[in-house]
Amino acid sequence: MASRVMVLGVGAFAHAVQTILREDGAETACYLTIPYSHFGPKLVGQTWSNEDHPSPLPLIEKFKPDLIIPQAVAWAEQPWAADLVKQGWPIFSPVGDAMRIEISRQESSVLCRQYGIPVPSFHHVQNRIEARRLMQEDPRPYVLKNPICSPFSPIHAIICESPEDTLGWIERVDYAEGLFLQEYLGKEEAGHFVFISGERYVVWLQTRNTNVLLPEIWGHWQVHLWPEL
Repeated sequence: MASRVMVLGVGAFAHAVQTILREDGAETACYLTIPYSHFGPKLVGQTWSNEDHPSPLPLIEKFKPDLIIPQAVAWAEQPWAADLVKQGWPIFSPVGDAMRIEISRQESSVLCRQYGIPVPSFHHVQNRIEARRLMQEDPRPYVLKNPICSPFSPIHAIICESPEDTLGWIERVDYAEGLFLQEYLGKEEAGHFVFISGERYVVWLQTRNTNVLLPEIWGHWQVHLWPEL
């Protein structure tokens, strides 16, 4: 029997994830979380709109997925999110305290510092006045971000390569949810993913040219390097 996967999302993400899963033999469906970018997912399989179904829970109960894949962390802010977790549906996403770390840039940065993990210098300000004061006290290039990580954030990453860039942008951004300023360290960057199951975990580091898989298996590190596809 084919595995059933429900995607929560829209656009190219929902289309691509379902296409890949269906090529591997899975049965897929998609709950369209916002009222646009529906064309792609509808090409692949069954879809339901959040406008017609304010909560996906009855649909999930009927479809009975083996896995739920959300497009972004915004699902955790929905009124049905707590019931989804409480009912025990398998969702490929952090939940509970792990979701707090995922959503809050400041909480995750503070936690890294607490356990000796290097992170760039960062500041959290509430308004333009505080941002101007910060630039007087600690002028440097910053990456400007929304304090809460969400696809609906009023600010997405703005890279400032000089203090002058930062000064210009702090006059223009939307402070509806405040502003998170992270020290700019150059154009090279590395993405990271951590997959945790019980006491076992896999760390995946990704740079522009290399992927590094660091799975810890019973206390021993195995390192694999391969070119980025």
